[in-house]
Amino acid sequence: NGSLTYYRSVFTYAQESPSAAEVLQYVIHPEGFVWNQNGTFVYKYFKRDHLGSTRVLLAAENGVLTEDIYKIISSSFLKMTNKERLKILNELSM
Repeated sequence: NGSLTYYRSVFTYAQESPSAAEVLQYVIHPEGFVWNQNGTFVYKYFKRDHLGSTRVLLAAENGVLTEDIYKIISSSFLKMTNKERLKILNELSM
């Protein structure tokens, strides 16, 4: 499809074509990530258990706190490559 993905440290950008502008997709931070949903940035936070494994994803949208329970991602998430992270985050955003 000709789209490109750029990984710059904790920032991930997408570019639909070589002549299109780069668009920030998400930013990873130790407590979670900031996801770009059609120009609106949504903050999502990891809720971890006593072992450091992520159990719940919390998001605050329009003043409402939501919980997404999903497959368990261990603390090794922060050690993954950005490509591996993007795959997981894409699955979570559906």
